[in-house]
Amino acid sequence: MVLEKVNQEEFWQMSQEEIFARLKGTYQEQKLGKVGRYFSRLSSIFILLLGMFFLFDDDILHQILAGIGIIYEIYRLIKPHGKDEKHYNEFKIVSNLVQEYKDKILDTDKEKPNERKNIYIVLSDYLYHSRSFKITKAIAYIPVLNMFFDEMSPYTPKYSALLKMMNALKNTLKIAEKE
Repeated sequence: MVLEKVNQEEFWQMSQEEIFARLKGTYQEQKLGKVGRYFSRLSSIFILLLGMFFLFDDDILHQILAGIGIIYEIYRLIKPHGKDEKHYNEFKIVSNLVQEYKDKILDTDKEKPNERKNIYIVLSDYLYHSRSFKITKAIAYIPVLNMFFDEMSPYTPKYSALLKMMNALKNTLKIAEKE
């Protein structure tokens, strides 16, 4: 399922359920499949074990860091969907806020200049697969490197933008209610 980029007019005509489904779908498509996840995590564990026992014989600090890396990879292997519910709840909140914005503020005198465009720009990154998502998904298969830069790395900087947008929408809706 490849999601195509929507333009601004199409975005504002999407229903609340469509926005949530696209946010969730893009998030799920970015994650590695079961086989890919096992390959990625187990190869990292194997390389770290080799390093721990053969490369870092005399260096206790590197052995400790490799051990922490192994524990982290095992955790990610056992609990791959640890943050999913948190993200889904926030996607639901964002889709609710966008719908409320469309109902109360869009095309009224309460709408500020460029507000519509800013909301679209922030959310459009989450509504389709960009080239950077495909590249980082491929990087997730490189052992040890995937501990620092895995398939979900594009969500980290953009996720803070999503949270800021969520707060901005809440504030905009509060201000609109007071007027």
